[in-house]
Amino acid sequence: MRCILLAAFQIGVVPFVAFSSPSADWPDVGGRYSLSQRDVGQIIACVLQRSDVRKPISKIEVWHPDQAEVHTGEGEGGSFVRLVRKHGKWSVVSVVQETRMFFP
Repeated sequence: MRCILLAAFQIGVVPFVAFSSPSADWPDVGGRYSLSQRDVGQIIACVLQRSDVRKPISKIEVWHPDQAEVHTGEGEGGSFVRLVRKHGKWSVVSVVQETRMFFP
């Protein structure tokens, strides 16, 4: 089965470094920079309170110290959420809806 991901953004290829989350219920967390448990909790709370973001959260990536990318949803649709941290507080700056099409 082949999968094509359609979205309105582009991501560069960067080495991925993963680190473990404190709970099996938490999404995968990785990227170039690490996050504290508090940061991960704030990011999850920001994303889950948004009605325009598909659930569940599957992955959090951190490529800059104060910026995170969150991938959500499952099956045919998901969301790509960008967040920034200012003065210790995370906030959503953009949400892009993704559509996945599967071909046999």
